[in-house]
Amino acid sequence: MTRLVAMTLMMVCSMVMMVASALDVVHFTDGRVVKGRIVAQVPGESITIEDRDGMTITYPAAQVKSISHSEDRDYSKDDKQCRGFRVMADLGAGYAFGDSRGTWQYQASATAGYQINRLFFVGAGVAPSILTHSRRSHFVKSRDDKTVFLLPIYADFQADKRTERISPFIDVRIGGNFVGDCRGLYVSGSFGCRLNHFTLAANYTTQGSAYYGFYELHYKTHDYIGSVNLKIGYEF
Repeated sequence: MTRLVAMTLMMVCSMVMMVASALDVVHFTDGRVVKGRIVAQVPGESITIEDRDGMTITYPAAQVKSISHSEDRDYSKDDKQCRGFRVMADLGAGYAFGDSRGTWQYQASATAGYQINRLFFVGAGVAPSILTHSRRSHFVKSRDDKTVFLLPIYADFQADKRTERISPFIDVRIGGNFVGDCRGLYVSGSFGCRLNHFTLAANYTTQGSAYYGFYELHYKTHDYIGSVNLKIGYEF
């Protein structure tokens, strides 16, 4: 749990640094002024600007008089454009460590919710998962290896910059699993990057468990298992 809290704090700090951006203002020799974001610049040849509507235009460098970065982006307009209902799905695979060594985890998730503004999303979802075992693990009820099915239900909180086509994001999910042998608290934190509708993220998950000891098969112990995962997803 301590590792999860530390990782979440690091994600939040990264997000705060990420959102501090300004709008580029390009002044041309013919008097035109274009506001947007400079996405590419070749000294002495060209400059490429993405405007507020997402259109990308390349101009000859000889036409550029000056560039300033002091004018703030129109966030109120961005917020209005980004609000709305969102549905996300992802697939992931990872490895559990600690007392549950030898446990591979395969998971999928479906999340639905509302984009509050350009930065923050809240929703809820379900994440069916399968744990398979290569050696003795705390997720088994006997000395034999066993595949375990999990079905956590969670609340989801996500932060990224919806105004950007390529944007880092953080995602925190908190809930519980009430199915199978591993019932208990479910907490998941992800840090990744979104490209248009696709996402790629590194993930840490901790899951409550109730297991039987290796020698005391009739004595159930409650504990947590941590796992690291790689996830790919798509936003509808």
